[in-house]
Amino acid sequence: MVVLAAPGGGVVCGAQCGVLPAAESTTLTGRVQVVPDVTGPAVPVAAVRTDDGGAAYVALPDGGRAPVRVLASGDGLAVVEGLAVGDEFVVLQPAGEG
Repeated sequence: MVVLAAPGGGVVCGAQCGVLPAAESTTLTGRVQVVPDVTGPAVPVAAVRTDDGGAAYVALPDGGRAPVRVLASGDGLAVVEGLAVGDEFVVLQPAGEG
């Protein structure tokens, strides 16, 4: 599905919606912005936390933190920079920890 929106996020026709023909269909010119593919390790979104300053990290099994940068997310996964494939991290911690 493609949702059309004006650059500011409003309706495509802006203040001119009233001058569009009241036909069954109307053709408007649009531009699609495609998000480029990203690669990297993918982790469950639930593993990504933010500190008090808003920086993203994942918790490590030894109690430490590994800073990450989220490059993309979808379907419950986040592609991150800052981890290597095979690195271990904690998805859920017991209440009161972390």
